[in-house]
Amino acid sequence: MPDSPENWVKAAVEAAAPGYLAFPLTAPEGQAPPFVTYGLDSVERPEQTSGLTGFADGQFVLQVYADSYSAVVSSSNAIRAALHNFSGTASGAIIDRTYVSGPVDRDYVTLEGRDRPTFVRELTIDIRWRE
Repeated sequence: MPDSPENWVKAAVEAAAPGYLAFPLTAPEGQAPPFVTYGLDSVERPEQTSGLTGFADGQFVLQVYADSYSAVVSSSNAIRAALHNFSGTASGAIIDRTYVSGPVDRDYVTLEGRDRPTFVRELTIDIRWRE
């Protein structure tokens, strides 16, 4: 059975944005930018009259964190370009197709232990993968 696409998301993000680490859901306490968090927001399993199709349709949300607005813009654009319209086998997952929407600017945050703002951009990735 193929892997779910979380491993691909992590690997693809880190390859697209060198120097950025990708973490599921939240970054470790004290993690300094730049980094990306990702998580599965929803998943559906389409059915046909003969039963399940063997595919899952999921939506992942990525949040890109950086110390400057220009850095968050350039890195989120690079991530979007790398993950959009992908299909193939990667990191153990068989991915039928991807579609990336966004980016959307979010309010800056002040991370614990830091005295300056961290800029945040959000991307949404729709992925169809074989289960």
